[in-house]
Amino acid sequence: MGKYLDGIKKVQRAVSAQRGIIAAPAVKKELTIERAIGTKPAAVFAVAGNFKSWFSRDALAERANRRRQARLLKKEQKTRERLRRAEEKNNAEQERLKHIAENRREFIIKTQNTAKEGETALETEKQKTVKLRRAQSKLRAAKLELRLKAKENKKIIKQERRAARRKKREKMIKKWRNNFKAQRKKIAVGFILLVFILIILAGASSYVVYTRQPSENIVAVLANKLPFPAAIVNWRPIKYSDYLSESRLLGDYYAGASGADKKQVVLEKLIEHQILKTLAARYGLKLTDQEKEEAFKKFAAANGGLEKFTEKIYNEYGLIKELFIDRIVYYQALREKIKQAFVKDDRLHQSAVLRTDKVEKLLQKNKDDFETLAQKYSEDAHALQGGDIGYIKTSAMSEALKTAAQNLPVGEISPVIKEENKYYIVKAYDKKVNRKQEEEIWLKQITIFTNYDFDEYLADLRAKAKVWVLVSP
Repeated sequence: MGKYLDGIKKVQRAVSAQRGIIAAPAVKKELTIERAIGTKPAAVFAVAGNFKSWFSRDALAERANRRRQARLLKKEQKTRERLRRAEEKNNAEQERLKHIAENRREFIIKTQNTAKEGETALETEKQKTVKLRRAQSKLRAAKLELRLKAKENKKIIKQERRAARRKKREKMIKKWRNNFKAQRKKIAVGFILLVFILIILAGASSYVVYTRQPSENIVAVLANKLPFPAAIVNWRPIKYSDYLSESRLLGDYYAGASGADKKQVVLEKLIEHQILKTLAARYGLKLTDQEKEEAFKKFAAANGGLEKFTEKIYNEYGLIKELFIDRIVYYQALREKIKQAFVKDDRLHQSAVLRTDKVEKLLQKNKDDFETLAQKYSEDAHALQGGDIGYIKTSAMSEALKTAAQNLPVGEISPVIKEENKYYIVKAYDKKVNRKQEEEIWLKQITIFTNYDFDEYLADLRAKAKVWVLVSP
């Protein structure tokens, strides 16, 4: 209640001040005395009246109006302040934009000036370039003119030198001719003597080489220095030095018998090598180092392994690996390569090719007549059974047959398969896997044999070859 009274007092003082009442301190003193003696002073009722008037509707409306006006005034002040700040900001922004526009205008003017200067410089540079090109063109023309003059001078000098040499040569020829006419008898006699001496020397050397034992040193020296042939095969010589080298290095490997047998075997091997070289040249075949190395590995694998075989040829025959490859493995690998070309060479098997083509055309018309055509045209032992060879393991087939059979669907017919001594066509009837998990294929085939195999072909070439053996075996 004290705080309310205190408020009332404040209001009362404010109202009294407005009404011109100045005796507020005396009232306070009176109230204090009366409150002390416990009586209700009359001033309390005055305060209550003031309190009622304070909280009256008009007073409240007035105070609310004053507060509203104060708020509006404050809001107006804030709005003015905000507008003032916005105006200042706007002015600053306009100043900034104006400054930017001025800078941009200056930059554009400067850029235009720079562009004009650049255009002027570019035009000047173009003029300089044109002048430089003209100068270079003149210089090239001058150089070309000098070069042409120098070339003409060289031609003139060459012609003069050629003419001088021609005159000198004609003079020397005339001098030699005169000397020859004066001494032609002596020159003829000297030439005849020289030829006679050469014939005697060649005959003596040939006599020594072909009559003495090849193991003598003088024979080896003459054979290495002079190109004496040991034999001539189809007009191609076999050097005596190669014959001696093969006899010394590989005679034991080839023969392993008496000395005469070794020489004969070596000579036959050299003749065979010459025939193989001729065939390789005919088919355009060559062996690479990799093919020779692979052939040696296969050869060694078939003879106990690489290390064991290398030691064997060194200990028993005194041969190192490289020499063995060049002298033995090379010709065996070349023989196999020629053999493949021989199988594909239809010119050597013309009759078999014609018969095979006939069967192939008949099968193209009706592949269901395979058994009938096999009975009629097949040339092997299975012809009477319609070419039926039964189930065959793929592991037991040749490489060509295995490739064709595995890729052949059941009921289909293969193209012509070429092997060394035969051509054949197969038809697959069934495929299965046996208990050992091995693939088996039921095949029927029509076989046409060729004229001869590769060994027979080589033997025929050896028999028909023109061979002159000049050494005694």
